[in-house]
Amino acid sequence: MENLEQTGEVKGRSLNEAPESFTKKSIEEFLRNRGACGIITAHGIATILNVGYRVIKDAERNGEFKSIDKCTYRLEDLIDWIMKNPRFIAQSHAKWDVAENTPETAKRVIKKSWTALLKFWELEDLIAEVCYRMLQQKKTSECSEELVIMRILAKIWREMKSRNIHKTVSLDAINEKYGEKEHDRF
Repeated sequence: MENLEQTGEVKGRSLNEAPESFTKKSIEEFLRNRGACGIITAHGIATILNVGYRVIKDAERNGEFKSIDKCTYRLEDLIDWIMKNPRFIAQSHAKWDVAENTPETAKRVIKKSWTALLKFWELEDLIAEVCYRMLQQKKTSECSEELVIMRILAKIWREMKSRNIHKTVSLDAINEKYGEKEHDRF
């Protein structure tokens, strides 16, 4: 790992990282290895813990830890807060990445097995939706990227089918069906 004093860079954690043990010393070491110093800002905390800025500000507002200045906190207070809220440093699942060839793989899978979806979506929009959902997909088992794409497309298909069952009807279509004329509305 680079010398943090030289770079001055705060590094976020990947979701499958966590401290070695659940002790104050281990948590402090974990935070310091990612760029935390004795005094840290809310944005620095959010980056290191890979949480939203609002999580930190809500904790401050709820009195879970105090700021020593506007959006500035002591590392010791942060460690105490983490000891009370271990979910923010707990190891979690990794998520799928969208590689350079992922859109091409999605396009191939769509054209091979999911052309029916192209009635509802433009091809490029569907590929973008697949890539977006893939970023949110947990990488829980070792399966191929193609299989994950097929699962996402199947879920999109189920969503499209349920939308058609509960489809809304425009007022113009109702008026046309029941014979209301344009001049009767006003």
